[in-house]
Amino acid sequence: MIPLEAAPDEFKPGPAPAWWPADAYAAWLMGDRLAPFDRRFLCAPEIEERTHVALDRNSGAAGDGDLFSTEALALAGLKRFRSSDGGDAEATVTPRYRVRVRAEGWCHDHASQLAGFHTTGGERRLVHYRAVTDEAGWQCPTSIATALSGARAIRMDLVTPAIFGRGWLPNWLDDSGIGAPPALDLQLKLIGAAVGRWRAISGWSLNAATDPNGRLGPKPIRRMVPAGSVYFFEVLAGDPAALASRWLESVSDDDQERRDGFGLAAWGTWNRLQSV
Repeated sequence: MIPLEAAPDEFKPGPAPAWWPADAYAAWLMGDRLAPFDRRFLCAPEIEERTHVALDRNSGAAGDGDLFSTEALALAGLKRFRSSDGGDAEATVTPRYRVRVRAEGWCHDHASQLAGFHTTGGERRLVHYRAVTDEAGWQCPTSIATALSGARAIRMDLVTPAIFGRGWLPNWLDDSGIGAPPALDLQLKLIGAAVGRWRAISGWSLNAATDPNGRLGPKPIRRMVPAGSVYFFEVLAGDPAALASRWLESVSDDDQERRDGFGLAAWGTWNRLQSV
């Protein structure tokens, strides 16, 4: 594998936006040099931490010392990158969010008929839902699909944290780093990877029947490869144009983790292979 290029001594990266416009993200995935970040880019949502009191279900009173805290992302107003803190009427923006739902039976029927205001989240805040049938935002951009066709060097960018069977390395790669995500007629060889520090995920089991250990309580901590990690591949066989159909599809190893949305990936090209 090719090692990562070392940063110069005393290098300090400048601030970078967390949310990018789709066209700028597509250009970056194709290896284009980015123009300076402007106000179309958005900062990461702030984390809100709140303290709550547990209530006794019999008396309805607060339990003695039963305090707990929760953290949530404030998605209602995202700050524009490089916007001023005061006197800027357009310093923040509230985006519209799309949620992709794949379901069958009554779940599909219910989701496809959503229209109007409903509560959501632990605080039951009011949200307007509208079911749409188009795949806008979930399809591979035409420019990237064209660039992938016949490409010799491609990269995989994790959009959501992934859970792999071998830490940072997916099970669909063998010991030589050769393989491909499931259901793809490709042969890829891992050339390098830029992987961030692992993130932890856990939870609380409320149903012993569905818990792997058959009990209630805290779930085991699992390690995730963070979003933003990039894997660089050489194409050994097949046409990577097929990756356009796998845009924002999961590359995690386990079926349930794929259904849960871990490891959604975007694909692009890179231009350093000729120097190897």
